[in-house]
Parts: sequence; structure tokens; C-alpha cells
Amino acid sequence: MGKTVNIFTRHRLNCQHRNKESFNRCYCPKFAQWSDNGRVNRQTLKTDSFDVATRKAYELQALIDAGKNPSAQGVTVKQAVESYIADKEAQRLSPETISKLELIFEKSLLPFCEKESISTLDQITLPLLQQWRSTWTDKSLAASKKQQRVRGFFKWAMEGGRIKQNPALGLSKIKVTQTPTSWFTPEQFEKIEKTAQQERFGSKLHALVLLMRWSGLAIRDAVTLERSRLNNDDDSLFLYRAKTGTPVSVTLPPEVAAKLRAVVNDNAQYFFWSGRGTPKSAVADYQRALRRVFERAEVKGKSHMFRNTFSVSLLMAGVSIHDVALLLGHSSVKTTEKHYAPFVMERRDNLLDAVKAAWVGRIEEV
Repeated sequence: MGKTVNIFTRHRLNCQHRNKESFNRCYCPKFAQWSDNGRVNRQTLKTDSFDVATRKAYELQALIDAGKNPSAQGVTVKQAVESYIADKEAQRLSPETISKLELIFEKSLLPFCEKESISTLDQITLPLLQQWRSTWTDKSLAASKKQQRVRGFFKWAMEGGRIKQNPALGLSKIKVTQTPTSWFTPEQFEKIEKTAQQERFGSKLHALVLLMRWSGLAIRDAVTLERSRLNNDDDSLFLYRAKTGTPVSVTLPPEVAAKLRAVVNDNAQYFFWSGRGTPKSAVADYQRALRRVFERAEVKGKSHMFRNTFSVSLLMAGVSIHDVALLLGHSSVKTTEKHYAPFVMERRDNLLDAVKAAWVGRIEEV
């Protein structure tokens, strides 16, 4: 096979001709195929029709005969992915976010495109994205977030003039069943406290538990908390949430602040992190320690439940959802409402009961 463009059909599973590699007159996706210096090139013709594929193959042949490389006519998927990740790094996104983008696009999309003989970004169609999505093994919530990032990638590509249309816009919404928000009861938290103090480095682990419960910090923010963030005058914490970059300020109970200041750590800059290795590895170490605490305390728990306990206690105490959103560092109050809607409704019901009770009192006075 020289530089002559041939039509190649990728038969669908239900095609009766799927065992006939050279059969092209079925209605299955058509590709152009040619070789250049021993390298086989394959490009989608974006059609199921053999007649249309034949016309497009002639057009590609004309480009090749003119000394042009059809595969180089558009931005390659690899080039787009590399540029996208570089752009996100320039936006100073967190290493964790960059790692997720690399996992989605470098380690998933690129190998899939290579397997499907897709070289340029404009060759990616909605059906192809749907086919790729069908290979995902993520749970519904993770898949939904992944799809949002995919849409963001193609929106970025379109706005930058790399493609004319965004094929990801047609991806149907992934149904996510919101699991009930779980938190620790006072009795459970007391068990966790006592157990944490009995563990190795119990004083430090106990301080971390108290910090997360009374500040609402996620475990990464808590583990990497710098001592300079704790104000000595009023026991308040000020920092930026690692995940969103949102500034957060919250006041700790005096006994919790005192417990924090008493923590002994090799690195004087931080309360808990040694500064060696990555924050991710440090968080993993504390996650393992907390799992042991939950198990020995006979409490079903995860580290994020400290944050939930902080939030729920505020909502049930009458703090507004907007103020809770600020304390949590949520960039939108809708995020807070989504996670804590049952408690917002419970507050509403309590308020209605209080209003009705006031009505009764008023009627009795009259």
C-alpha cells in the first residue's frame, strides 16, 4: 500500500459483515487509510456512507498528491491536551486538579483516540465521545465531574479556534444520586476524641481531630495548616482553601486553639506536616491513622464528616446558609445548599413551628 488512499470500515458489533475486513458497503463508520514511509495513517471520514466516503477519499488523495499531509491539517489531540494542561498550570490550579486533568486527558482520552485512529481534534465527534464515556468505570458523581471537565476542555478548544464546534455539548447529563450528608453525633465525637488520644502520637492526632471539627477545614487544609495562620489575639484562623482558593476565616474555641499551639512538630512552620514529601502523601498518612481511630472507636466515619459536623451544627444553631457557605470556602452557596439541603429544610420547618406557636400565643392574648 503506497500513498494511495483506501477506504477502511470499522464494523459495528451488530454488522452482519463484521468478519469481512474488506467489505465497505455496509453502513458502518468509514475511515481513510494510507501509508507514508512505512507509517500507516488512518483518518475518520465522518460518514457511514460508502459513496460519501469515496468522495472524501478522493479529496484526501488530492491533498496527498499535492504534497500535503492530511493528518497535519488540524490541531492534533496530543497538541491540544498538552496546551490545555499548560494553560491550566499557568492559571495556578492546584497540583491535585492538574493531576486529575492529566488522568482524564493524557491517560484516558489520548490512548482512546490512538486506539480509534483519531489524530486531530476536529475528528472527535459526539458519537466518539459517547463511545469513550461508555468505557469509564467511575461512579456516578465522579463520572459527572469528569464529564464537566471534558466539556470544559472542548469549550476551551473551540474558544481558542482549535475546533469549530464543541462535540461535548451533546453529552447527556449523568444522573447522580445524592447520598445523605453524614456527620458525627456528640456521643460519636466523644468516642473518637478518646480513641485518638490513645493512639501513637495521640496528642497531635487529637489536635487534628479538634481542628477539623471546629474549623470545618478539609483534611488537606488541616494537615498543611501553617502556624502563622492562627491569630494569637483572638484565636481566629485565616487561610485560603486549597481546592478553591477562597479566603476563609473562622474563630476556634480557646481550648482548641490552646491544643493546637501545644502541638510539637519537627517543622516549626506547620502544626502537622513535616514539610518533607508532598502534601498528598502526608494527608494519606493521617487518613490511615484516622481510619484506625474510627475502627477502634467503633464509629463508622470518614475524615470529611468532621467538616459536615461543623456545618450541620452551625445550621441547626440558626446560622444562615450564606454564612455557612462563607465559612466552608464554597465559591457558590448552591454548593452548600446541595450538600446540606435536608438541614436547611429542617431549620425551615422549625421556623414555621415557631411562627405557629407565636400565632397561638397571640390568639390566647386576644
